[in-house]
Amino acid sequence: TSDVVFITCVPSVEVLGGPPVSGSSGDTVPVSFTVENRGLVADTFDLSVSNPLGWACAITSPIPPQVNLLPGAITGVQATINIESAPTTFTTNLLFCTAKSQTSPTMTDTHWVPVRMLCKDVGVLGIFEPTGYSPINNSVKAKIRNINGGHVDSFFDVFYEIDLPGGGILESGTIPGLFLVAGEGADLELPEITFTEAGIHSLRVHTILTGDVDPTNDMDEIEFPVIVDSRVPDWYLLR
Repeated sequence: TSDVVFITCVPSVEVLGGPPVSGSSGDTVPVSFTVENRGLVADTFDLSVSNPLGWACAITSPIPPQVNLLPGAITGVQATINIESAPTTFTTNLLFCTAKSQTSPTMTDTHWVPVRMLCKDVGVLGIFEPTGYSPINNSVKAKIRNINGGHVDSFFDVFYEIDLPGGGILESGTIPGLFLVAGEGADLELPEITFTEAGIHSLRVHTILTGDVDPTNDMDEIEFPVIVDSRVPDWYLLR
């Protein structure tokens, strides 16, 4: 008699992701993966990509999206993902690549690459002058602090408006073409203004940037009194 030995070669595949990628809203960015045949026999693997946020994505190489690999062979896979065109929040997506064995379709592997949206976000960190009260007919240069809290170096405008105590606008204007590196802040001095009417004045400032993802930090407002002489009025002390 003779013994018969059957050896079953189980297919195996491994997918590895390339480095994280990033881009601005509306960009189509390339993403790389590698696929390795970890089995003992040659196999063909079907490839697909997906992401949880539903952004448009596709494999660009190989076409059609499948690879024929000998045992131990490794090959690169190239894909693209389109960063959504109307972001509302800071977002990091994940692009998944899956390889499925044609020899044994239940044998699959998946890996992912982080895809970060480079958001724009500038805002007003605060108004720190004027403080307290100002004598009537006094000239003041208001000072504000802006911050670039986004990922992108940005040019932006600052709009300001000062209301009179009885209604109406004393002064308004726009300072265009300001620039801040991502993550940095800077102080800005507004044009000099002379207050010719006593009472509570309001100063509003807000930043203007196309594609800004967080409008909640774009504006700041303060109220300050203008008084007739240098004595502090009782109504101001009692506020």
